[in-house]
Amino acid sequence: MELFLADNMGVQVEPGASFAHMGVDSMAILKILLFLEKEFGIYIPDSELTWENIRSIDSLATAAQAQVSST
Repeated sequence: MELFLADNMGVQVEPGASFAHMGVDSMAILKILLFLEKEFGIYIPDSELTWENIRSIDSLATAAQAQVSST
């Protein structure tokens, strides 16, 4: 995910920083979600797309891992 952000969006990933702090907007988060689905087959349902689950790389990775574990 970090490489995707750096290569496709020019975002310098800062460990622990929120997407907002890194300048990642909602459209970019949508692109990240589509990337996860296309590249890894990880679909995060709308009901799980809460601010707590998508506020940072760490929280999104945790949400993605939860989806993988539940299948």
